[in-house]
Amino acid sequence: MRWPYTGEDGKRAWQREAIELKIWRDGEKDPLRKALTQLDTYLDGLSLDTGVAVIFDRRPAADPESSTRFEEALTPSGRRVTVLRA
Repeated sequence: MRWPYTGEDGKRAWQREAIELKIWRDGEKDPLRKALTQLDTYLDGLSLDTGVAVIFDRRPAADPESSTRFEEALTPSGRRVTVLRA
């Protein structure tokens, strides 16, 4: 993702962010590993050191209100990722 903003110097600049979204469905394994691998590719292509992975837990036993949380994780190449589980 990228979007324009005005920098402190008053000039137009671009902010770039890498985000990967996964849905965790009933009967499937936790998609975090796959998300981190994909996100690593995006981060490499954008020359970024950090990114965000969002995992929506849609399994029937999941309680979205009590399970919404932030975590930290590392991609396979060691980049830092903020993980939002909801």
